[in-house]
Amino acid sequence: MGHVTRSVMLNGALALALVLVLALAWQAARLFRLDLLFTATASEVSFWGRGTYQPDQPVRERIGRELQRLLKASPAQPDYLTLAASYYSWEAYRAPSAAVANEYDGLALDAQHAAQLSRPAYRQGWEKMIGYASRIEGAENSRKLAEQQLILLDTTTAFAQGSQ
Repeated sequence: MGHVTRSVMLNGALALALVLVLALAWQAARLFRLDLLFTATASEVSFWGRGTYQPDQPVRERIGRELQRLLKASPAQPDYLTLAASYYSWEAYRAPSAAVANEYDGLALDAQHAAQLSRPAYRQGWEKMIGYASRIEGAENSRKLAEQQLILLDTTTAFAQGSQ
């Protein structure tokens, strides 16, 4: 009886280990696909406005769909949110009217702010937020918040460097 019980326990442990390995492999494959999608999307957006390159409408629509897929998979991922802010900012630049541009700038500001909540020491993000807020009428509070965060970062950095 003891030998049978040990064998059953061993088989159960092996089955559990197999399930765990399969779950981890599935998660790794999912993250790998998201990383590939993010890299391709970020690369495309990084070329917008360089030299004479301006993406046509189908490319911009595809990038918008890819961003939505990324954000749906991981809505609080700061890199995805920062990329979304850049995308919205470019869409504001191409907007057919000031009202539409203002909407896109608002989306850019919201996405950048959400990204900053996950990494408040990311200086460039606060600087981008100031830029987005400066283009939106009525976003003075967001601009002031970003400016205060930069001052706080400067003060903290100066204190840390002075204490060494």
